[in-house]
Amino acid sequence: TSRLGSAAAWNVGLANARGRTLFFCDSSIQFIPFWRELHLEHLEQWPDIGLVSSVSISGQGAQRFSGGSEEQSLPGLARGLFESWRGQHSYVANFGSPVMMARMQVVERVGGFDVRFSDGGLEFVDWYQRVRLAGSRLRVAQDCLMGWATPAVSDGSKDSWRALNEKWGTQVVYSEEGFE
Repeated sequence: TSRLGSAAAWNVGLANARGRTLFFCDSSIQFIPFWRELHLEHLEQWPDIGLVSSVSISGQGAQRFSGGSEEQSLPGLARGLFESWRGQHSYVANFGSPVMMARMQVVERVGGFDVRFSDGGLEFVDWYQRVRLAGSRLRVAQDCLMGWATPAVSDGSKDSWRALNEKWGTQVVYSEEGFE
């Protein structure tokens, strides 16, 4: 069998999705209690956002939670974060991982992932650009903590980054701090 890549796999999921919201995650996500409710609350309270994600100990940029350590209990950290950061958020241009909840109407308007950018999670960088061009914002819910083993977006291949920058006329690069 041939390997179609992650963008093709995400597109299969999109083609079969039903409902008002869609949650994207990869296999290394660690869920906390009430994560779904927190994401839904952000989508319901702020109609300008199309995608919402959360902070993480291993996140990058605006998604990085620096108030704890990986040795601490994720549920314990999440409770403390929820209590002290209730309802707070940051608007961002990109998420550092494919862990997010999306409004289905935004997904339908933007369409699927570009299979040319399956290398290193770049299909999401491209998709976030199209979400923003369609008039929706990306939001990091700072009262919701997620965990994952490794950051999902990597440096990708140089060819993928070059193709992505050519498509959008940008000079976006990936670093340990996130996107520049």
